[in-house]
Amino acid sequence: MAEADIDDLIEIIEKESNLEKIPKSLPMMPVRDIVVFTDMLLPLFVGRKKSIRAVEECVEYDRYIFLAAQKDSEL
Repeated sequence: MAEADIDDLIEIIEKESNLEKIPKSLPMMPVRDIVVFTDMLLPLFVGRKKSIRAVEECVEYDRYIFLAAQKDSEL
């Protein structure tokens, strides 16, 4: 298969996988000591009540959550 054909196939697959709409409003959870990128698989240890509530909301509705790297871990 030619390289151009492979690139076209990758583009088609990416377009098909992005068909699902991401909601405009998401529960947010700050994470400490790590920056999370797309398609990363890692355990999240959730302890604060606000974070637990965000995860519960995520699971209950559309299974999306907004993870943000926490700049100051003391907050």
